[in-house]
Formats: sequence, C-alpha cells, structure tokens
Amino acid sequence: MNAIRQCGYAFGSIVTAAPQAAIYRRFVRSVPETPARAVVPVVHSVALDNISFQYPGAPEPTLADVSLHACRGELVALVGVNGAGKSTAVNLLIGALRPHRGRVLINGDDVSALSEGERLAHFGLLVQEFGRFEFTLRDTVGLGAPGAVTDRDIRAALSGSFAAELPLDTQLGQQWGGTGISGGQWQRLALARIRLRSAGVWILDEPTSAIDAEAEREIFAELRRTSAGRITIVVSHRAWTLRGMDRIYVIDAGAVVQQGTYDELMNHPDGRFARLFATQAEGI
Repeated sequence: MNAIRQCGYAFGSIVTAAPQAAIYRRFVRSVPETPARAVVPVVHSVALDNISFQYPGAPEPTLADVSLHACRGELVALVGVNGAGKSTAVNLLIGALRPHRGRVLINGDDVSALSEGERLAHFGLLVQEFGRFEFTLRDTVGLGAPGAVTDRDIRAALSGSFAAELPLDTQLGQQWGGTGISGGQWQRLALARIRLRSAGVWILDEPTSAIDAEAEREIFAELRRTSAGRITIVVSHRAWTLRGMDRIYVIDAGAVVQQGTYDELMNHPDGRFARLFATQAEGI
C-alpha cells in the first residue's frame, strides 16, 4: 500500500509539473541563437542624458529629466529610499528598459541603435537577487564570462575569497549532494563572476548585503584599489561604503536632488542626503 501511495504522489507531481515544463520548453525555443559577443573591457564614460521614464499604468514618471555620468576610474554611487528610481536608472543604462525621453550614452555616443548583445557587452552586473547556481565551482564562476576561460582565470577571480583553495570541480548545493554554503558566500561567488567577466563598467546593486562587516570592508577596499581600469557604479544604503566614492547621486521621487562627495553632501545638514544618513554617520 505504501508503494502504491508513493507512486500516486509521484504521478501527481508529474501532472502538476507538466504545464510548467511546457512553458519552460517554449521559452527556451523562443530565444534566438546569437553568437557569443566579446566583452568590451575599456569604457571611457557612460551617462544618462535628461532621461524620463514612466511605467505603464503608473500615475507619475519614475524618473523625470535625470542626468548622471561616470568616467573611467571613477566610483559613483546612487542612493535614495526604496522606490526612488535607482534600479530604474540602472535598467535604463544597461538597456533592460527604454527611455521615453532623453538619451543613454556610452563613450559619448547614443546607444539606442545598438543590439541587446552589443549593449550588454559593456557591463558586468550584480543585483541584490544574486544567483545561487548549484553547479560546480568552475561552472558557477564561469557563467557570463566571454568565451572560454582557463582554470587560472577562475582562480584569479576567486583570489581572496573563501573558495580560493577549493577544488574547481567542487559541487555546490546540498540538494545535489554537494557543499552547502551561506548567503554571503554565494554573494562572494557572484562578485567573482563579475571580476572574471572584466567588463568596462561594473554595476553593483547592494553588492555586500549578505556579507559580514569585515568582509564588506575588504571588498570595498579592493574595489577602490582596482578601480582605475573601469567604471564602477554602486547602489548602496550603507553610509560608510559611500565615503570613498568620487561622486554620489541622491535620487528622490524620480529626480536627482543632490550630487557630490560624501563630505560635501554631509556639509548640508538640511539636504536629502544628510537626512537619509545622519543616524548611520554617527557610528562611522
């Protein structure tokens, strides 16, 4: 009886999963095959030029006449409360959204005519919902890399992380009988993927949200130390991580309301930035 019961459960699972499997197969077939495109390792500047964007059905624009720029060698931060428009600005920059007005510029050129692949080749992106890809360590870090990469490249990307000495064939993820790792360790692997990709622009949305304070300080110290060869754009809610930024854009209600260095912005106690970070600044 138990065997029959288990068989019934298994059959029910198959019936339940069949529609989802069919949707997945249709999605995979719908994606056109495109040749691998080499990553662009050197980008001199990126900018949003008087960008406006409004989501369908929204009563007000999410962004209205927003302009910001970043040049090679700079660390630039976007800050603001949830819903202020930071993620929308990032999605407009990489091409996930199309502006209703204004231009997106890379190296001073309007990129509206570029294909998706050509646009994305300029960027390495780490979002808050970093992927937990339960493959081998080698395959997990190698995702998104341009073409074939060597084990030496992967080792270099893992340098300084918990996985630096692990065998590259280590299976990750307990559901596959592999090694279980913490959320912070998954995030360190996501950072290693960005490092391995080595695109000209790094966009890091809360890149240390799951990492302890000591590891966070090490990561931001490394970002500053290695920043000369790329553009680094960081979205962060932690005041101390903003002290080393070359420029901070404060976005509020869809507009850039302030910009400057950390010290410049904190010297305006009535400004939006100082009000957002006053409590955190006391502990720095």
